[in-house]
Amino acid sequence: MHTLRQWGNRVICAVMVGSLLLGGTAMAAPVKPATPLDNLQKMVEVMTDATSAEYRWDIHVNSRSPRYQYIPGKVTKANPYPLATQKVVGTKVGKVDVSLEGRQGEEQGEMHIIANVKIDNKTTLSVDADVRLVDKAIYFKLNKVSGLDGSMEENEALTKYLGRWIYVSPDMVKEEIGTDRFENQLNLLQTKKKELNEDQQKVLNRFKELIVRHKVFTIRTLRSEKVNGVDTFHYSITLNKRGLANAIVEYATKDEGKVMTPAEIKKFHANFDKHTKSLVLPTIEVWIGKNDFTLRKMTMKTGFSLKTVGLDWTLNLSTKVVYTSVNKPVLVEAPAPVRTFEEFERALSGTSSEVSDTQETL
Repeated sequence: MHTLRQWGNRVICAVMVGSLLLGGTAMAAPVKPATPLDNLQKMVEVMTDATSAEYRWDIHVNSRSPRYQYIPGKVTKANPYPLATQKVVGTKVGKVDVSLEGRQGEEQGEMHIIANVKIDNKTTLSVDADVRLVDKAIYFKLNKVSGLDGSMEENEALTKYLGRWIYVSPDMVKEEIGTDRFENQLNLLQTKKKELNEDQQKVLNRFKELIVRHKVFTIRTLRSEKVNGVDTFHYSITLNKRGLANAIVEYATKDEGKVMTPAEIKKFHANFDKHTKSLVLPTIEVWIGKNDFTLRKMTMKTGFSLKTVGLDWTLNLSTKVVYTSVNKPVLVEAPAPVRTFEEFERALSGTSSEVSDTQETL
């Protein structure tokens, strides 16, 4: 939670894991010009080891889903608790927009959050907040919170805390969020990654080999662009479903020793196509600094679409991350004055006195 690896970049590196796997065995000899695979591998290594960054992350989700009308069951002596039934009466359109902008260092960071949720073009939730992380404690400030039904605006306790910093102690962060367990698991995984034994390394190399040979990912070199004044390598990465299916079959038959007849392989491919038909294959674009190999920008689009008789389910996700600086010192001060999270919690539950104009500083 407290380092770039443990926060933002774990998302980026998860998205880019295919590119990481594509490196390794495919790396060119030093005398040859660097390939897109070389540059992607180098970028993942650089960003994994980064200690700080300044960023902006935009997320957009659009959805269409059936609108249901619930019909209560008829109560009878024989059936006093009948189940309700439902029928489709239309389509519900949803839209979620989230913007995260901030700086993150090893032990401190700050972020501004704006989130809006709309259903059928009507805003159902709107949040504007600031968050700071200092010495493993979290400080947050709700600048604006509103909802369609007006219940949030009418909540006097919440209204009185708008614009006020609220302190969440390190112990509460660990207890409520479980960051200590998360960090321990992450550190364990990172240690294991560094201490791969010979057999584990062989398995990893085998996966790389399968991914490269079956062209599970397609990488295209696009026109070079400047991002915030930095010259970049520009690549697009797409997933090849057929290549992924072929890689799975080869691993199952040659590495796991599973015997599959041609008919069984054909059936596997048919089922694979059936279960992935509704997926919109992710398309990723990355912009990598030519001199320092830092990730300067990344976009991704994906989703799914499922349409059957009377039903229309679709979800489209697009996201964009822009890094304006990497590995530069980040200094964030604890805000003052503050109220404790326990006070905030009691105020919302109606068990505390009103918030005074003069707040205490911890």
